[in-house]
Amino acid sequence: MAVAAATGASSTIARLLPYGVALALLAAGIYQFTPLKSRCLTVCQSPLGFLMGHWRPGAVGTLRMALDHSLYCLGCCAGLMVVLVAAGAMSLPWALLIAAEDRLIWGAIGLVALLLAILLVTPLFRQLPARDRR
Repeated sequence: MAVAAATGASSTIARLLPYGVALALLAAGIYQFTPLKSRCLTVCQSPLGFLMGHWRPGAVGTLRMALDHSLYCLGCCAGLMVVLVAAGAMSLPWALLIAAEDRLIWGAIGLVALLLAILLVTPLFRQLPARDRR
């Protein structure tokens, strides 16, 4: 709603919006292949292993474990959430891509995000007058 209001209020923002989406997709695509994403994914895929290795007794210990594990999960899904927001939330093609990433093809979301970023910017870049390309 905020993006719609901003683009309705300013033609400059409306003209730059596709570049912002492309930048978000590019960042998310690159993040999918970083060591941080791999580390977070390793921890997030085995919650029981995390509990066994990081157990802390008591209420404070439980809160600390929950916070630690939630940070790993956030790191695991941050790129995906950026892609979902940039794509306009959840849809069937994205759901299928997420399932493929999770079960079959590691890097599928990263590759699709990078490809979409390139495809989104390329035609827009050609439409700019030569003086605006600098």
